[in-house]
Order: sequence, then C-alpha cells, then structure tokens
Amino acid sequence: MTSLVSGLIAMLLAASIGSAARAQTQTGQNDKAQQPSTEQPMQRPSEFKLLILSNGFTASGNPFGGQVYATMAGVKVYLYNVYCRSRKGVEKEYHDRLKVAAKITRQDEYQVGKGEAMLTEHRAVLVVTDSKVCGELTTITQTVGSRLRIIQSCSADAATEFENEKLEQSQTPGPVR
Repeated sequence: MTSLVSGLIAMLLAASIGSAARAQTQTGQNDKAQQPSTEQPMQRPSEFKLLILSNGFTASGNPFGGQVYATMAGVKVYLYNVYCRSRKGVEKEYHDRLKVAAKITRQDEYQVGKGEAMLTEHRAVLVVTDSKVCGELTTITQTVGSRLRIIQSCSADAATEFENEKLEQSQTPGPVR
C-alpha cells in the first residue's frame, strides 16, 4: 500500500512539474532569449461603436444603406452609402448635396486608377444648417465609383476621425492630405 501511495505521489508530482514547465515556456518566462515576434501589432480598439443599421431610398430614388455609430463620449456619427446606377448618377447625387450646404469648407478632386481606367473622384466637407439633429451638421461627401459615401456628425472632429479610421480599415483611396 505504501508503494502504491508513493508511486501515486511521484506521478502527481511529475505531472505538476511538467505542466508548470509548459506554462513557463508558453509565457516565455523560461526562455533565455526570446525570439522576435511574427505576430501583427495589436490594433487599437475602435472608438466608434455601431448602434443602428438602416436602409431606404433617397429623394432621387437611389437605394442607400445607413449606419449610426457613437464615440466613447456619446457623439453620434452617421454613415450613408448611396448606390447609384452610374457614374453620372453619383455625380448628380454629389452635386445635389453641395446645393443644400450652407457652407463648403473644402472641396477636392483626385485621380484613382491607371491609364484608361483612371477616374476622377470628388470629396467635399460641407456644413448643413437645416438639420433636425443639431444646429450645424458637418457632412463629408465622397464619390467612390458608382457609390456616394456620406459621413455626418454634429462634431467636425468626430466626422473627420471617423473618415480617417474607416478609410484606413477599408483601404479606400482618398485625397492626399
């Protein structure tokens, strides 16, 4: 009986030492020289939390998909993608948005593509004052092929930061700033 207990204790002791050694190796505590990490650096968590998804049609009949995000401070940012049937349709939708602006803060054109496939895209930062959401609504409109992306917020900083974060994630080409 004593030899059975001694054998059992020896097995348990060996198992616990082995699992402790594996745990130290997995965390790198037992390694004398750590190897350089091949993992991607950890991305910072998004400051924008998705609240609502929506869809519908614009006044001109084009379908759109919408998303409402909120910052950690509670500032809402609205993202709309208007899907047009053609480049001509997206340019009309873009110019219709410019007409209702109280002020155009910035307007850019930039080239996308190469050779015969090169397209001229448009981007504008607008201020809309007849908003039901707040007194001055910052609106960033950008043509992307046959789609119009619209970012709106009561905070110009939140709209700009949202655009930069979304452009970085989607790798959508944009104007050089």
